[in-house]
Amino acid sequence: ALYVSTGRPQLGLPILRQLVAQSPTEDDTEMLLGVIAQVADARLAIELAPALVAKYPESPRVLMAAATALSSSGQYNAAYPLAARAARAGEGNPEYLSLLLQIAAATGQSSRFQQALQLVAKLDHTASATAMVALRALHPAASTEALQTLQRAASGPARALLQTWAAIADAGGTTEDAFRLYAALYRARST
Repeated sequence: ALYVSTGRPQLGLPILRQLVAQSPTEDDTEMLLGVIAQVADARLAIELAPALVAKYPESPRVLMAAATALSSSGQYNAAYPLAARAARAGEGNPEYLSLLLQIAAATGQSSRFQQALQLVAKLDHTASATAMVALRALHPAASTEALQTLQRAASGPARALLQTWAAIADAGGTTEDAFRLYAALYRARST
């Protein structure tokens, strides 16, 4: 932990690996995965994440730490299922849902981003209605009515949430989804 807090996580990695190999606690496992994420070591993330998750398969903290370790090293497709499991196990934890959306968008696959939005709709009761409106509007064959409903949502209290999702989609590379969300936000502001 000292190496991590002093900004030299790579020096603490061998010690943490040995500690987790000898007596893996959930906290130590999460910390090891966090260090792997900080050093963005793809080989190590791919090698260790599955084994560490196997020790704590129902722990949302370990699942999300493994997803973060994999995504930090560019392994977005491998990280996505773990992030989805963490979001489910974390019972709608907003931080996990946000990371799930970021990882889904980073895959560059619109279908993954929309799957993640479906999970948000299912798990986050405060964002559920907004997520469903967004999903209908993001569908490739979206009706004019669905796009107008999204525009109305963008002019109300859901605006900030939709802006966040648009930025996540844009940063991750699901540009068509980002475009539709940004267009609704722009039209809502213009009216």
